[in-house]
Formats: sequence, structure tokens, C-alpha cells
Amino acid sequence: MHYAPSRKYSSWGAYGQSKLANLLFTKGLHARVMSQPNNKISALAVHPGVIRTELWREQASWFNSILLPFLKDKTIPQGAATTVYACVANDLTGLRAGAYLSDCKVAVPSATARSQDNWEGLWSTTQAQIDKVAVLAGEPVA
Repeated sequence: MHYAPSRKYSSWGAYGQSKLANLLFTKGLHARVMSQPNNKISALAVHPGVIRTELWREQASWFNSILLPFLKDKTIPQGAATTVYACVANDLTGLRAGAYLSDCKVAVPSATARSQDNWEGLWSTTQAQIDKVAVLAGEPVA
């Protein structure tokens, strides 16, 4: 669900929702590319981990001083490792394509993220919104 004026906004809630959408979208994309003949593409979702970048400067000072030191944060190269692994690992084809990767290995996301109803719903909602924008722009809808 989008954050609408009637819904209380939370930066962490929005962040979590965006990460769930990444996982659901990957599952939907995986299903579509796997249905194509002679497919040689894998769709993978990657969690790089908590990376100490300049994005943290936007967090409340109590978060940075109290909570952040307890998180297992990574350097930028360490955070990039799982993405690089996703690009080059030979063992991520076939049945493992569409996987969720964390710390350079396949991980199991939440039941919400694994739900076919959820990824099909996200895909349908996204397509409907794209179609609506296309119509408003005067473009033909496929």
C-alpha cells in the first residue's frame, strides 16, 4: 500500500516496505523470465547488509550513538560482495534463481515476501499504475 495522506508516515516503515517490494518484484520477475523459452537470465534479490555510508547521517543522533554501534555494519566493499556474488556465482542458476541473497549465500525471507499472492498482487498493481500513467500521457497501453 502506498503512503497516502490518511496513513501515518514512518521512515523505517517506508524503508521496510520498499525492501519487501524489492523481494516481491524479484519473485514476479523471476516467474516471468523463467516462462520464456531458452531463458538465460536469473532474477535475484540481494541484501547487502548494514553499510556505514553517508545515509546514516540522516538518522537521529540517538540512533547513531546508541544503536548503530551494536549493528554488524560493513564497509562499502564488504556490502558490495553479495551483489558481486549474485553476478558471478555459477550455483545460482536453475532452481536457485529467484533467490534472496544475504552475506553471499541464499537466505530465507519472511513468509510475506515468499507469498505468491503478494508478488502477483504487487506486479498487477504496478502494471495497472503504469497503464494509468500511460493513458494520462496519451500513450498506447499494451
